[in-house]
Amino acid sequence: MAIELVTGKKGTVHVDSADDAALYAAIAGKGEFVLQLDGQLACTMTTANKAHVASGHGLMQGRHWLVDAEGVDLTIQNGTQGQKRNDLIVARYECDAKNGNVESVALKVIKGTPTTGTPADPAHTHGDILEGNALVNEQPLWRIPLNGITVGSPVRLFEVLTPAKEAWDSVSRVSGVVAPASSWKDLGSSLSKAGGDVELVVNIATTAGVAAGDTMATIPAGFRPKNELDFAAAAFTTDSYPMSAWVAVMPDGRVAVKDYLSGGRVAYQFKAVCRYRI
Repeated sequence: MAIELVTGKKGTVHVDSADDAALYAAIAGKGEFVLQLDGQLACTMTTANKAHVASGHGLMQGRHWLVDAEGVDLTIQNGTQGQKRNDLIVARYECDAKNGNVESVALKVIKGTPTTGTPADPAHTHGDILEGNALVNEQPLWRIPLNGITVGSPVRLFEVLTPAKEAWDSVSRVSGVVAPASSWKDLGSSLSKAGGDVELVVNIATTAGVAAGDTMATIPAGFRPKNELDFAAAAFTTDSYPMSAWVAVMPDGRVAVKDYLSGGRVAYQFKAVCRYRI
């Protein structure tokens, strides 16, 4: 068949796991992730030999799998006195080619090799199940470090997938208002941010001569830096004579004249592009 309406009614069962996996992988990426749902597969050592993996959802190359509210308990074998070892907790996907390609997933512990040196993670199986080229794939979730007979804290190995709404908010640009101070006039200033990246364009003038330290404008909370930031600017006299200058963006929201090289002249207009991260 050259074309198929996957999510349409066909009259026969025709949507399979590969169809769903392709859709999830196209939206979320072809990698392996844990979703921001339920307990996010948190792992705790409840005894010296038992690891508990909490509820959560995973995506394995588009395959969606989950651990329910009960969680899963896994046995960690005793360590060896005087030696170190790394064990891995993985989500193991299998496709039974001899039984109608029935798929399954389970949490497993892969035991590492004890050593007196620096322990390495044990090998795990990585296969390309998205393209249908592998019957087994193991998604690493946690490393369980052992030092002698002492079990250390589990180390997270997976990436938590950022929800689309949060990802969009982190890159969408939000505008703010540059409010000129008394006796100052805005000639085209702008203020915006995308995530934590702020761009302040200053173009402000006054009818009175100014001195270092004078406030020319304020910007609202949410756009203010944690510390004073100084930026190069151009200053102009009434006859447009340009001078090198500095403006300061302050933690309290003030945009101030930092200094300018007057050469005996007085500045009335300041222009600057200020980019910083908050």
